[in-house]
Amino acid sequence: MQYSTSLITQLIAFIEENEVLAATGKAIRAYDAADLPVPINETYYSFSCAENAVTYSTDDAGNTLEHNKITIRINCFSPLKKSAHTAHNMTEALLARLGENFRDHAVGFEIGDTQFDDDVKAYKVTGLLYFAYESALS
Repeated sequence: MQYSTSLITQLIAFIEENEVLAATGKAIRAYDAADLPVPINETYYSFSCAENAVTYSTDDAGNTLEHNKITIRINCFSPLKKSAHTAHNMTEALLARLGENFRDHAVGFEIGDTQFDDDVKAYKVTGLLYFAYESALS
């Protein structure tokens, strides 16, 4: 089974190690940054697990297979000094880049509309990144 916490760690590390992506915003775990300034003054990509589902099946040879589907929620919080469409474009580009880099298991993504988040006084765009893993159990 793939644990969502491990996957989120990999996604954040990829952003931090990628010069271009790191320049667009700071990747954080959701709820780990309680001391963020309000209103925010830079872009944050906040990662959390939306779902981690595991099912089992048996193949024709009688082997047990494990099917693991993970949905990662990525909230982009962008300061109001940037435009709303810029926040949406940045989130869309990030999701596309993560999907490309993790294409062995990434199966797609979707992105919502740009909203105003009153808690952090910023634009908020939510994206979902879908992953699927399959393995044979011994």
